[in-house]
Amino acid sequence: MGLRFNKRIKIAPGVKVNIGLGGVSATLGGRGASVNIGKRGVYANAGLPGSGLSYRTKIGGNAARRNQQRQEKQLVRQQAQQARLAALSKVEISLDKENGTVVLTDINGTPIEGRDKTLVWQHKGETITEWLREQAEEINGDAELLEDIYLDMPESFDEPVYTIQPYETPKPVAPAKPEPVDKPEKGIPPSIGFFARWFESKRKQHQSQLSEFEQSYTLAIKHWEQQVQDSENAYLSANQQWEEQCALWAEAKLAHEQTEQANSDNFARTIRTDVKVMESLLENAFSDLEWPRETLVDFQVEHDGQTIWVDVDLPEIEDFPAKVAALSANGRKLNIKNKLKKQLQLEYVKHIHGIALRLAGYSLATLPSAGEVVVSGYSQRLNRQTGHIVDDYLYSIKFTRSGIEQLNFDDLESVDPAAAIELFEHRRNMTVTGILKAIAPFELSTALA
Repeated sequence: MGLRFNKRIKIAPGVKVNIGLGGVSATLGGRGASVNIGKRGVYANAGLPGSGLSYRTKIGGNAARRNQQRQEKQLVRQQAQQARLAALSKVEISLDKENGTVVLTDINGTPIEGRDKTLVWQHKGETITEWLREQAEEINGDAELLEDIYLDMPESFDEPVYTIQPYETPKPVAPAKPEPVDKPEKGIPPSIGFFARWFESKRKQHQSQLSEFEQSYTLAIKHWEQQVQDSENAYLSANQQWEEQCALWAEAKLAHEQTEQANSDNFARTIRTDVKVMESLLENAFSDLEWPRETLVDFQVEHDGQTIWVDVDLPEIEDFPAKVAALSANGRKLNIKNKLKKQLQLEYVKHIHGIALRLAGYSLATLPSAGEVVVSGYSQRLNRQTGHIVDDYLYSIKFTRSGIEQLNFDDLESVDPAAAIELFEHRRNMTVTGILKAIAPFELSTALA
């Protein structure tokens, strides 16, 4: 039994012409099952309508075998093939995360094996391979982003500049000039008529009609003149209101621009003296940062902006991807391995120390008066004595502006965040394998000691 794609031109229901390299032949049968009679013999065809897939089997090679019984048997087989093709019309893909193999099931939930599986890979191999890549990314998680979280630290500590906000209220729209009102046309006066030439009564009647015609036109002109006057008065009133609105708008715009300019002129001083402004700027800076995990940051500005205190709720190591997956050489499975406990711990250590560097860098870049940023990170852990979950501080670091400026911002990839902490006064109890034990963080009273 062979499998191939057929290009066909439909010429009548149940009758098709097959175009191929060997000539033209006729096909008898409806959608799906059919019998093909050509110069090479009689063939039974099973296809899935709309899919482009078909099976083809030769029924007989000579006249002796082309009997009705043989054809009926072949058609029974063909119907079974057609049912199988229908089951393959919708294939579900899943991944065995233990061994990384692809599991294919048909529309009935039956596993696809053997030639059917080969068929699916032949026609949907690229799609399945791309799906495997997505599964690998899902398993690996955002490990790279977690480890490199500090790489977006500001490269310099240029003083922030105030951005003047434009006045966003639109200028009032001028009223539209009124459309001209068409002047009434006088029209044609009533004619005197033939009999009015001979009868006085008819002439009087005609005179009365002329008088009514003139009066009607005069009234129409007066009504038109009143319409024109009313329209002009309404426009003048609306235009006057618009001019008043424009004056108020220009006044408000000028006041806004003067305020913004004053804020810009005073910004350098304000960010060094107004603690509320400093905290607002820090809040905006921290909020604008993208975090791969939910991050809770508490902060406080002390000593007129000279010292910034930051506490950060660190992610748990359980939140880190514990497996690593890679696409196999043939693109048909994933090679999945569990990370070594030491590797996972060191990745976690790099991430949480990268958080500290990142917060310190953005804090110093935001507030030029700050010379020190005290970053303390804590995590939720089980207290074995009480059985309660408590906040354990894992590090507390006094970052200084001069110390941060020693980092090579042209090659932050070469900076190990956990090692960089050694440049600063810090409290941390960490083993060589990256196990962090609880410490007592710096307190406010010791900030400038």
